[in-house]
Amino acid sequence: MNYQLDELKALSLSENEFTKIENEHRRLSSARQIIDTTEEVLNTIVNLDEIRQSDSKLSAINDLDQNLESAKANLESALSLIDDAERDLKRFRDQIVVDPESLMEVENRLNLIIGAAKKHRVDPTQINSHVQELEKELQDIEKTSTGIEELSLESIRLKENFLKESQKLSTKRKRHQQEFCDDVEAQISSLGLKEAKLSITFKEEVSAHGIETVEFLVQTNSKFKPASLKKIASGGEQTRIFLGIQIVAAQTTKMPSLILDEADVGVGGTTADTIGRLLLQLGSNTQVICITHAPQVAAIGQNHLRVTKDNSETTIAPLDEDMRIEELARMLAGADITEKTREYASTLLKEANSK
Repeated sequence: MNYQLDELKALSLSENEFTKIENEHRRLSSARQIIDTTEEVLNTIVNLDEIRQSDSKLSAINDLDQNLESAKANLESALSLIDDAERDLKRFRDQIVVDPESLMEVENRLNLIIGAAKKHRVDPTQINSHVQELEKELQDIEKTSTGIEELSLESIRLKENFLKESQKLSTKRKRHQQEFCDDVEAQISSLGLKEAKLSITFKEEVSAHGIETVEFLVQTNSKFKPASLKKIASGGEQTRIFLGIQIVAAQTTKMPSLILDEADVGVGGTTADTIGRLLLQLGSNTQVICITHAPQVAAIGQNHLRVTKDNSETTIAPLDEDMRIEELARMLAGADITEKTREYASTLLKEANSK
């Protein structure tokens, strides 16, 4: 764009120059023909003696007829206009010169302008406008370039700050990893995994979470080395370990709400009851919404919502105490609800409330 702009500015094209020089070229290239034509017309104008004499003759008629007066006026006006035309035509003829050198200069200038216009694919009369557009676009690009430079510097600053803060975070993670593992082990021990051990490994990898990734390793049997939680633990074990991690993490995080989808899957009986109590404990730090099929977990919740689905429509309804007993009985016995089931459900709810 700078090259184009320099090339077009080198023309030094003045305002409306192309139109003026094009007209001048027509005049110079037809100078001899123009002179001959004007001379011929002037000769015709000069040889209007008969008409001028006719004007004198009409003036001599002493008659006030309206038509005659109008004819006199029109003839005088016509002769006056002819005189004006003769004068103007002489002035025009006098400025027409046969000048081969000037014609060559004008042709060269005209060809230069037309050539530049074709090269830049613009109408010759629009070259100056095109120059202004290029100048504006270049200014915009320069502003953008300045913005890019500023953003590049800001990017460097932010990266340095990110690495600095990430290093602080890494130091804190490593300082607290053993304490965190001990706390999680205490939780999962109460969930029946007495021998389970948790450890954490760090791998250098820059991401939105810092300069490292964290992997949980678990050992459920002392005969085997710790391995990835997802590889070594069964579904029920994973559920309990994940829950233990969530409980410990919730004690220090500011998470407003925690949604657990069947955190009790794969467990039952006493362990399910323990999970329910742990969730209740977790609820003292953050709101816990737990989707469950375990009546022991549902009974211990402070609120009970029943979710039902009819085709594509899902309904969520809060339950009062009587409705909770009915729902717990259904969760215990399925479709075959008996009075004994209801009594057990009521007992389960009372024991949960006492806890």
